[in-house]
Amino acid sequence: MTQESLGKKKGIPDIVFLLDATGSMDDCLTAVTDNIAGFIDTLNTPDANGGILIKDWRMRVVGYRDRDVDGRKWLVSYPFTADINEIKAQLAGLQAMGGGDEPESLLDAMYQLTQWPEAEPGAQPLPTSWRHRHDAARVVVIFTDASCKPTYTTANGDTASVDDLINSYHAMRLKVILYAPDTPLYGELSAMNGLEWEPIGSLDEDPVQALKDYTSNQDNFRKVMEALAKSISASAAIPVL
Repeated sequence: MTQESLGKKKGIPDIVFLLDATGSMDDCLTAVTDNIAGFIDTLNTPDANGGILIKDWRMRVVGYRDRDVDGRKWLVSYPFTADINEIKAQLAGLQAMGGGDEPESLLDAMYQLTQWPEAEPGAQPLPTSWRHRHDAARVVVIFTDASCKPTYTTANGDTASVDDLINSYHAMRLKVILYAPDTPLYGELSAMNGLEWEPIGSLDEDPVQALKDYTSNQDNFRKVMEALAKSISASAAIPVL
């Protein structure tokens, strides 16, 4: 066993699926729902040495829309769970609706994740809390077919920028995997350390149809989920301090 492996805990992630839940995402949300079981199976598949890289995961689903248009319905947030059936129920309960015209409130939704409390080291977390940053990796997986607003509103009512959000994510040690259109603002967001961005079409190429095609192809989306599992496996190793 290497010194590096002795200094890390492996296979322990808190995973958040942060999903655009506006009306245009209806078919894509269905595809995610249909494939989530296979995704978890991939996480639990033994490697060549018979080990399970993702051995202690929790997941939760969060849906976002347009904060200015959808009022109290702009954000839908479920608790963390390690039960695959509960994850399926969360996905099934997320309805694609509202949103108005683009852009949507992705940065606001991402900011909300930084406001969740953190458990004490070694403590059992609440279903609405992150595990302590030294007890679990934190991974945020985002699917959207739309552009997003360039600023967000903080808990104090201040207007904040992409750079502010990036700093908050670095402080919270949140790893982001982003499936989104190829737009300049997502390019700015990709300056975040460790962010993985899979551009899905561009706004000029009808990103709604692009993401629909991307997720409706079962073979293609299965490969997406397999790649996602590998990425999360690589992320789910945290320093033991």
